Amino acid sequence: MPTVQDLFAKLSHNGPARAFSKLDLSGAFNQLILDDGSAKLLVLNTERSLMASRRLSFWIKTPPILFQSCKDKVSTGLSNVFCCIDDTRIVTRSLEEHTHVLSEVFDRLECEFYKGEVEYAGHQLNADVVKPLQSKVESIQKARRPENVSELKSFSGVGQLLWKVFHNLASRLQSSRMPY
Repeated sequence: MPTVQDLFAKLSHNGPARAFSKLDLSGAFNQLILDDGSAKLLVLNTERSLMASRRLSFWIKTPPILFQSCKDKVSTGLSNVFCCIDDTRIVTRSLEEHTHVLSEVFDRLECEFYKGEVEYAGHQLNADVVKPLQSKVESIQKARRPENVSELKSFSGVGQLLWKVFHNLASRLQSSRMPY
């Protein structure tokens, strides 16, 4: 794990700095998605049920190391980018160099700026509309109808998306009562 001393040593090695940037990725560990095998190993036993997380949680020992490994990939080959867990510092000798390094970091983090439209959390966002992605709507429409309470509970997680997509969803569900 890098230390503040490592940062200062690199700073002194790179020469006098003129431009500085700070990127703070809040909720750092929660940005890493777990594969199915890992998710099964990290099941929580709550008072109501078992809960499997799809994202890395802070309460286990390895997240700092795993997240740091991901951040190190972002800074590989960039001597003026310093990553420590969720913090990234960019220190350069000129504004021109700074702009170039920031652009490289943003590309590696898959950032998009000044777009007319972006996708976020399964939705399309632009100046005129916020709507679910068609692929998400189609997967809901193609889903098998729940046949028991357990399947209904599993399916209900898409409820927030459904109420935006289908008008009068509550009435429709009420009129198509399930036999349980």
